[in-house]
Amino acid sequence: MRRFFYILLCLCMIACGEDTKNGGNKINIPAQSVYAGICDIFTEISVIPLETNDSSFIGSISKIELSDGKIYVLDKSSTKQVHIFDTVGNYISSIGKIGRGNGEYLNIEDFTLCNDTVVILANSSTVYLYDNHGGFISSKKLSESLLWSITGVEGGYIASTNHQTFTTGQDAYLLYHFDKSLNLLGKYINTLPIYVQMPPFVRNPLQSIGKTLYYHDNWTPNLYILDNSSKMVVDTITYHGFENFPTVTALADINSFMANITQYDCIFDYVVVGNNLLTVYLGSQTFKILITDLDTMQCSLYNWSDKYGVPPFLSIDKDGYIYSSLSVEALKDSTAIISQLGDVSHLKDDDNPVILKFRLK
Repeated sequence: MRRFFYILLCLCMIACGEDTKNGGNKINIPAQSVYAGICDIFTEISVIPLETNDSSFIGSISKIELSDGKIYVLDKSSTKQVHIFDTVGNYISSIGKIGRGNGEYLNIEDFTLCNDTVVILANSSTVYLYDNHGGFISSKKLSESLLWSITGVEGGYIASTNHQTFTTGQDAYLLYHFDKSLNLLGKYINTLPIYVQMPPFVRNPLQSIGKTLYYHDNWTPNLYILDNSSKMVVDTITYHGFENFPTVTALADINSFMANITQYDCIFDYVVVGNNLLTVYLGSQTFKILITDLDTMQCSLYNWSDKYGVPPFLSIDKDGYIYSSLSVEALKDSTAIISQLGDVSHLKDDDNPVILKFRLK
């Protein structure tokens, strides 16, 4: 449950750079909601058990990427590696290693893919490049600014500071654009005027989907939309209607804020599926799923009723399937999912987390 207690906050909108265009789109959150579970909102639910052995053991999954018939999962909590499985969950290999030697890093923050190269973002804004078999290629420090998230885009990469960086000066920007050789091409959107002391509640704020790149700002109620060719911010969508969205002053005392976190509306995940934006947030101590049609900006709001909690939206593939992770124990506790899957007694509680695969109805 502790993953539910990272938080999105601050009502202030961030001033965009000179290359930014603000379309002023708004998501007006409905006043009324209905109760719904996983089977009411999603369909074609299936599970992919991940092979568990001494080489592939995973503590938890914080990111999923899919490419060329392989599933790449990031374990930041235990092994601090990227593990590769095939589409039915058979273990293939692991990428990266903790240490101080050549090709080793002290901590892992994020990863992305570039053709057959696995790019790991580690502390001090340094990337480590590996081939699909785990062979180390090279490393490079990207910026003096503190970068925590990265994704591959057409012709290069976008990385983000998530406001956990400098508050003034030439390194106080939110988004950084690099070419394929990891040379800096541009910076966009000023950071908040205070240093954010906690990681984003939205675990994967950068999502590259088709020709569009999205960045969900964890510290303002904004979704930035970037063109995947120019990498410029071309639009901003802002949420309106939260009952108690925290202001930037809440960051002044993190201990007090965390102690009273259930008093706030807290966004913790999102995914864009076709023309629909799915946003998961905690409001009035109830998990909610907000589904917004990005063409009409019409919204539907659901109170989540499944026992195991809200599935994190970690990734989406080109066919529109959403992929999430769930512990085996939580899977067995969810009668709604079991009713769709049938017998899962062969799975052990200490096995690797499973991958859930489903579609939006």
